[in-house]
Amino acid sequence: MSDSFLDNLVERFYPKSSEKIREVLATNFLLEKLATSVYAKLDNYVQQYADISDRIISLVHISQDWQKGAYRTISYRNISIGIFVLMYFANPYDFVPDFIPFLGKKDDDYFVKKGLVYLDEEIEKYNKWKAHK
Repeated sequence: MSDSFLDNLVERFYPKSSEKIREVLATNFLLEKLATSVYAKLDNYVQQYADISDRIISLVHISQDWQKGAYRTISYRNISIGIFVLMYFANPYDFVPDFIPFLGKKDDDYFVKKGLVYLDEEIEKYNKWKAHK
């Protein structure tokens, strides 16, 4: 099976992100800090992210439950992609910094939405698991 677009993107252009993803998944403090950043950004841009906010919040919950060991159905590869999506979403200094008019938010929209589409099946499985828990 070939690597996905997101796998190749992280591997090629964000090699340090792989290391950071492992750190976030291994450290409760860093995961909570990331979750706080994600929630703050969602609160600041409620209208802009209304269509994806539930899925982003589900990704935060998936990563928290994965780290606690409560939910391990998701593969390490997909949880890593989820953390990358959350980091990219929360970080204002990414590929195109958010303070650059128009383009600053366009790269977020592209990468975050692409990541969410890739992870939609996992998010749906998690939400069903959570509902029956």
